[in-house]
Amino acid sequence: MLVLLTFSLEQIEYQHPLIKKFFPSYIDIDKKRFPDIPQIDYLLKLSGFNDIRHQEVLIEDFAIDQEYLDRVKK
Repeated sequence: MLVLLTFSLEQIEYQHPLIKKFFPSYIDIDKKRFPDIPQIDYLLKLSGFNDIRHQEVLIEDFAIDQEYLDRVKK
């Protein structure tokens, strides 16, 4: 069986810089919804998974400029 997880607390922290700037409590609430990687490892092992690997995938930064703001408004 293959299980893929596509988030981390670091990604939540850095994915939406404007949200963090203007709504910092939203980021804190969202981070509480997801366990950290050691907790995920523990739960996977508890569930019978034994070949657990991690691969970091960097999220590409994007410019928050007028074009981006115009797309969001639409």
